[in-house]
Amino acid sequence: MSVPIPTRRLPLRRGPHAQYRRSLRRFVALFSGLLLALSGLLATAPPASAAPRLTLFGPSENLDPVGVGTSYNYSFALRGNGDITSARATLTLSGTLANIADATPSTGSCTFTPTVATCDIGDIPRGIIPEVIVAVTPYAAGTVTATVTGTADGTNDVSGTESTTVTAVS
Repeated sequence: MSVPIPTRRLPLRRGPHAQYRRSLRRFVALFSGLLLALSGLLATAPPASAAPRLTLFGPSENLDPVGVGTSYNYSFALRGNGDITSARATLTLSGTLANIADATPSTGSCTFTPTVATCDIGDIPRGIIPEVIVAVTPYAAGTVTATVTGTADGTNDVSGTESTTVTAVS
């Protein structure tokens, strides 16, 4: 988009209005330059950021506090805000020594190591809320923290954290 720049120059005369004419000419030149710069910025401005593609519910646990050696579950769910073709969720444990014993999604599949469960949920049509349940067994007293990160179509969208108190067995 080009902005027309005035080419007609006001005659420079001496008199009571000469200063006014010079100021007006400078203003028009400056304003035209600003319009030209703004039109260039507006043409290349990135789109406004969209709403998050995912909503995370959880994680939450079914026992708190829990005894050492007693298994408990973390559960969380993802809701797609629009049709999503590739959703993934990762639950990471930190803090007190604990192992992931199992990870089960309502759709898709999960793989896990002792401290990380990664679930490929797959497609999430609008209105569908797939849930993931991760079974955890703590081996020492302290605090276990579970952090869930959800991604939709390859972009980091949501995360949530939940801590569980693990007590010593008497």
